[in-house]
Order: sequence, then structure tokens, then C-alpha cells
Amino acid sequence: MNIIAEPNLYRHIQDSKGLQITPLEFRGFLGVCNRNEELFLYDFFPGYGTVSRIEAGWPPAPHYTFPTPIFPADPKLKSEFLGMVLTFAGFMKNRGWQRKIYTYLRETRDITIDFLFLYVDHYHKKAGNIGLKPYIFEDAVLQHIQDEDVHSKILLGPKGVVRFKYDIGDIRMKNAAKHTDEDNNKRHSQRVLRRDLRRAAVALRK
Repeated sequence: MNIIAEPNLYRHIQDSKGLQITPLEFRGFLGVCNRNEELFLYDFFPGYGTVSRIEAGWPPAPHYTFPTPIFPADPKLKSEFLGMVLTFAGFMKNRGWQRKIYTYLRETRDITIDFLFLYVDHYHKKAGNIGLKPYIFEDAVLQHIQDEDVHSKILLGPKGVVRFKYDIGDIRMKNAAKHTDEDNNKRHSQRVLRRDLRRAAVALRK
């Protein structure tokens, strides 16, 4: 079963323009599916729900033709294109960068290619490099996915959207532990403050 964030699935439905449904109606539909264990399982994840497709009961998926990346004809631009493919591959394999993506997207695994470009370009320039060219970025992503094949940490979603598929289990745990530590430190500071205030009050009464 594939898992997708509830708002992303809703957005895909809206983008397809095949169904007019409000967010509240959609959530109600998912609730019924989950209760009856038909079509989808719906988990009320903190912040928003996550949706899993139940394999049984769905027709076979239609044949999918992977889009062919367009190589620039200009030799200089072609060289930049191949360089961008390597740059993007480096980002996708970098665990530190994956953690940064998780910090922003949390459990959401889908992202538009336009926003992905802005994110990659930002960190690319932050490292002291020249900015990337947006008009060849999507084809560079396609080329990367083809090159990596089953090892790719990113997949194509609906038009203009990609989905990360790298494991986030340890990132999730570390992120949760970080927030737990911050909460504990905050509570400790509050306890210390209350203790100091009590001591100050006692001292004033003496």
C-alpha cells in the first residue's frame, strides 16, 4: 500500500477536475472508507490525515509511459544539463539534505517540481555555486530518475509533482526526540523559575 498525505490526495483530485468535492466531504468519505475497510485506510495523523490504498477492489492500473527527458541541443547547455543531473543526484543522496526537506515537509512526501527547484537552487547557491537554470531542471530530474531506476529516491507523481521515497524512519525519530528535549528543557526552565519565585517570596516575608 502506498501512503499519501490527505491534503495532497485532495489536491490531486482537484487538479484532475474530475470530481467536485469539498475538503469536509472528502474527509467524511475517507472516514467511511476506513470504517468499512474499503478502497482506502485513513489514519488521523497529527496535523492532517494519511491515506493508504487497499489493493483489493481496484482495477489494474493503466499502462504508464515514462516521459522522455529532452536533452538540450546546444553543447554548452547540454554540458550544464548533465552537470545539473549530477548536482541533483548529490542532493538526493545527501542524508543531511533529506533531513532539511523533512524539517519543511514533515510527513508530506509530494512536492511540486517548481518548489523543488527553488529548494535545490537555494542550497546550491548557498554552497557558493552559480544558480541553476529552471527551464532544464524538470528534464534533469527525469534524467536522474531514469539513471537511478529502482534506486531512485524520488518518483514522478501527477503532472508537475514528484514524490520522495527515501526512508524517513530515523529522521522522524530524531526530530521527535529533538522536540521532546526542547519541551523537557522548557518545562525544566519553568520549574526553576517557579522555584526561584517561591524562594524570592519566602525571602520577602522574612
